[in-house]
Amino acid sequence: GVYTTKPLPRGAHIFRRGTGPTVAIPDLMFNNNGSMPSWAQPIFMPHCSNFDIEGAASQCMKSNNNIGSVTNFHPALINAKPTDTDDYRDDMLDRKKDPGIGAFSYHQGENWYATRDVAAGEEIYNDYWERWFFDNQLRNEGGKDIPHRIDYFEAAEAIVSFIDGDASCAKDKTLTQKCLDGFRKQASAALRKRAIQLVLLATADVKTFLGIVGGAKETLKAQSRAAPTHTFLYKDYPSGGEEVMQLAMQIGRLTILPGHDIDWIKANGRCLDNIYPSISTIRQAGQGAFASRPIKAGEPIVPIPTMVQVTYRENLSIYQREYYDDKSGKPQARYEGKDPISQQLLTNYCFGDDESSLLLCPASNANLINHCSTRLKRTEGDCNPDRGPNAILQWGTGFDPETSEWLKLTVEEIDARVKLGRRGLSLEVVATRDIGQDEEIFIDYGSNWEDAWEKHVASWDPPRTEESKPFVPIAEMNLDVGKYILTEEEMSKGNLYPYPDVQVGCFVEGFYHQCQILKRDSASVPDFSTHEIEIKRRRSVYKAMIRKWGRKSHSFDVGYYWPFGSEKSVEVKVSGAEIRFFPGHYGSDQFLPEAFRHHIGVPVGLWPQQWRNRKR
Repeated sequence: GVYTTKPLPRGAHIFRRGTGPTVAIPDLMFNNNGSMPSWAQPIFMPHCSNFDIEGAASQCMKSNNNIGSVTNFHPALINAKPTDTDDYRDDMLDRKKDPGIGAFSYHQGENWYATRDVAAGEEIYNDYWERWFFDNQLRNEGGKDIPHRIDYFEAAEAIVSFIDGDASCAKDKTLTQKCLDGFRKQASAALRKRAIQLVLLATADVKTFLGIVGGAKETLKAQSRAAPTHTFLYKDYPSGGEEVMQLAMQIGRLTILPGHDIDWIKANGRCLDNIYPSISTIRQAGQGAFASRPIKAGEPIVPIPTMVQVTYRENLSIYQREYYDDKSGKPQARYEGKDPISQQLLTNYCFGDDESSLLLCPASNANLINHCSTRLKRTEGDCNPDRGPNAILQWGTGFDPETSEWLKLTVEEIDARVKLGRRGLSLEVVATRDIGQDEEIFIDYGSNWEDAWEKHVASWDPPRTEESKPFVPIAEMNLDVGKYILTEEEMSKGNLYPYPDVQVGCFVEGFYHQCQILKRDSASVPDFSTHEIEIKRRRSVYKAMIRKWGRKSHSFDVGYYWPFGSEKSVEVKVSGAEIRFFPGHYGSDQFLPEAFRHHIGVPVGLWPQQWRNRKR
């Protein structure tokens, strides 16, 4: 699990400087003969949805890291939530000049924040969407019998009613077990089975009962002047309000193992925020990893649990699409040719050996770390070949006890476990010399990676585009929405956006929805994005038609909220600050067939001999 060693107030960013790139993996079934690879499991890789990734096609999954991948779930204790979309930076390189275009993800990573006050030493819990997790993923393991969020609310509401009842024995000066036993009997006759389990747990003895009630009151007292902390997180907010919510969380804490103190966590855990993402000092690399604090030689920099274990790298092949209409006239797509035209972008973020089919993809922000070696012919950025890298990759046997066992398995045996939803291999990056704060971290990707990159640079040509059609990066368009926005009338006259198949989103009630700009309004509103004391700049207001997202096939829109009931579309007014451009279907550089693809090489001898199942 993931723990915080410092308190996080409600609304605080859990990773203040961000988490690292999110990588889209579209068309998985299409590129694998209609079946989903064994390693592509939603519990480790969420489905793409809405404006999440590239406006991507069906069967799209995404590899995110840190909070999104390695946190656990508890229906009553969720305390972390990401923003609806992440920052998209496709302006770091020039399409006409830079061979690195499309070789790294332009999605800068999800911004996660605390949905309530989180105490130091507390575990971070992410929302897995319990209907999917309990009722679907765990259906064969009794998932439907595990108390759901609504059961915690029901148990908490019953306890509040018991305490507040006019003739309740709970009001007596001394609460007795006999009193609690009477309530337990009443609850067992009135509540659903899962809620009864929770009431019985909360009323096991007087000390336990007084503890959860007292804990809820203390939290309420501390938050008495604040707005409710959970209404945005839970669409099924309890009718009893914040009192019921806090009591439900106290009951939830009874269902988890006793926590560890901060000193134990620091001594036995691995720090996830030793590095932070920023633009790499190496131009073609995109983002890089930088030290958040000084790190001494020999100290671990970042753990690398590998939630995505691609046992057969051929699953990451991409094939040319051929479009046709079926007998009913419905458009379809199929392979064109037998040989792949490229590899999924995920390949560039995974560790592997040329002689093995196995690729291990980080669930932490270790995938930010770029390449440097003493073999390079010139200094670039902070990578000086006279010094070489400042870190090295090794197995994480010190914090993951299962790794030692899994290193004895064959690729086939690993694949069998992966199909069962198991994961058991972890790496870590360790400093090879003292690293200063804000210094970029590098490891050696190996000579084969270097050779592949040099070959790519030598043969690279810019993507062919029609000179008559201007191209403006999405990131640049979002800097001045008013300059590029097109109304319905303007588009009907043949005006086009300077980006292929661009999508427009309008931010309403906490989420971006699909929208069409109908016309400019005569009104304007202050631009609060400026920090000037006197607001002089103003934003235009637009009339827009927003549409509800329909759930895509094989996707789960976790947390998406449509505030307009059964209406599928509705007209609203939005300011320029609430409009954002997103890349269209297959429009980003990620889909360029000539984009560089190669796994991150590992040190010689790191992969066990029995994993070497393919020819170099």
